[in-house]
Amino acid sequence: MCASRVRSPRAPEIYRVPEVLLAADKGAYQPRFLSLGPYHHGGTATATEEMRRNDGEKPGNLAYAVQGGGPPVVEYMKAIASVQADARSRYEGGVDMEWDAFCRMLLLDAFQLVTLLEYLGFHDDDHPSGAAETETGGSPEQEDCTPRTSVLSSIGHDLMMLENQIPFFVAQKMYGLRHGDDGSGIAELAWRTIRRIMCDVPSAAANPPPAEKCQHLVHLCHAYLKPSNLGCSCSRGACAGEHGRFRRATEYHEAGVRFRQLCSEDGGEQCPLLDVAFSNGALRADGAAQDRRDDQLCPPCWAARRTWPCCRGVGDDAEVCALFRGLAQGLVFDPSGDHYLRTVGVKLQAYNRSRVNRWGAWVIQHRLGNPWLAAAWVFGAMAVLGTILQTVVALLQYLDSQTPTRTVGT
Repeated sequence: MCASRVRSPRAPEIYRVPEVLLAADKGAYQPRFLSLGPYHHGGTATATEEMRRNDGEKPGNLAYAVQGGGPPVVEYMKAIASVQADARSRYEGGVDMEWDAFCRMLLLDAFQLVTLLEYLGFHDDDHPSGAAETETGGSPEQEDCTPRTSVLSSIGHDLMMLENQIPFFVAQKMYGLRHGDDGSGIAELAWRTIRRIMCDVPSAAANPPPAEKCQHLVHLCHAYLKPSNLGCSCSRGACAGEHGRFRRATEYHEAGVRFRQLCSEDGGEQCPLLDVAFSNGALRADGAAQDRRDDQLCPPCWAARRTWPCCRGVGDDAEVCALFRGLAQGLVFDPSGDHYLRTVGVKLQAYNRSRVNRWGAWVIQHRLGNPWLAAAWVFGAMAVLGTILQTVVALLQYLDSQTPTRTVGT
């Protein structure tokens, strides 16, 4: 066969988490309640008892969907069989499952994901708390196929696990067969689901990407959180020899850097969570995080909403510091790489190195920070200035007195 006609193998889209990261914190990368895909299905050693129990309930979920209308199960099975090879190629390292077992897993998990997206995507976040505690307003059979408030937190956690994914086009195909269309509407459901998991943090993108461009839920989550200034990186000439190494906030504060909210402080406007900007000595970032942290203290908050991991808050300042320190555990960061914060890092580094900025900040923080000390500095400066002016006036008077005057007529 001609080499030009040989199709190159598709690059995987659903990866395994590296062992070095698993060694740092295994629980942060593996599902606990719901399994989607071949990596952690009920027959694997990493599956928990809850995951095995939920796997046993997935056929009932499919049966309920078929009873609600649409084609028979055999049509879904034919659709899965036609795409199973493509789906298998999306997983890193291959899938060690027999053909029939893989197709069955793909069918059941795709319907499980569709059901969850329909529930979470259609669900009204402003619904009164009482109605969301135990049911969705449908028949008892429908209630058995929808998650309860007590497990929403676990579901949100598991849906965002990289190893716990199925190719999005498979879920799109099942959704399209169920509703008799191309299934493109599932992208909006997934977008609204991610927005709910993220507790309505603003997104730089107004609309989700087309369903055919979505690889899986984590990929769609990246698109949701993508900062608006992602393309604003340093040019090769402007940043040659520079790198965006970041220092601690206390060091920047000592250099005079001010920390401000990126958008308006009146609460009427919010910015994407990851947007960061630096100009005129002010580092500006999303200010809505503190408001979301305070939600845990708001009595009217909907009980189900507080169960999401992002919405529960983290407590005092010590817990916040421990949380951010843990985020970098096991990560390798290249400060000279072309990351989206490199421009901000280079500007901060230049500002931090300036002796004028550091001296001015030291004067303001250590000499003008205390109001009494600042007043003493002002009065002292006024006294010195008055002494200087008095000396200048006296000197001018002396010089004027020593200048000879000419007599008229001589």
